[in-house]
Amino acid sequence: RIDSFIPASNITIERKEQTTVMADERINDVLASVTPSIVNIFNSSKTIVPDSVLNQTKNYLGSGVVLTNDGWIVFGNILQITDSYVAVQDNGIIFKVTDIKQDLNLGLSFLKVDANNLSVVPLVKREEINPAESVLIIDGLAGFNRFLFLSRISDNRLAVAGSSLWESEKNYLFLSLEKTIGASFLNAPVFSLNKELAGFIVK
Repeated sequence: RIDSFIPASNITIERKEQTTVMADERINDVLASVTPSIVNIFNSSKTIVPDSVLNQTKNYLGSGVVLTNDGWIVFGNILQITDSYVAVQDNGIIFKVTDIKQDLNLGLSFLKVDANNLSVVPLVKREEINPAESVLIIDGLAGFNRFLFLSRISDNRLAVAGSSLWESEKNYLFLSLEKTIGASFLNAPVFSLNKELAGFIVK
């Protein structure tokens, strides 16, 4: 057999490289699908809508996700109702936030912008989440400081310590992740590799 003349280490390396390429392709596919539904949330109370990198960094609060095509957005933190905010798509289109609803139990804000036909990411279904399934965490401004973090779900039970992921369909359930999440990803949206919103990173 010809494979008897090939060192086993070479076969292992080739398989690892192939697996890495396939994973990269899938992540890029997920990004291409969910990015149109990710919006950047800015506080516009003290300054005009940010028009420079410096101002964007100063006023940037995090990433939200479009839930409905008529302009409802979920954001992974509580925003002050008395402040003013804008939601900015990666293509530069700016929407003024006209209404805010808070979920103090989950620590989420739901923002309303005047828009139609926005791209929407579906919510992942509980029964489709399995331990060891990979999820993709996305945060930051595209083209400036956008970061990605890939981790696996360690359990479907309530997570009482460490990095946790709020599961989007049932608001009393949390998922723990295998990897420790850095503080920079706090409140960031998390997506399954099936291109669905799985939740948000919480303390």
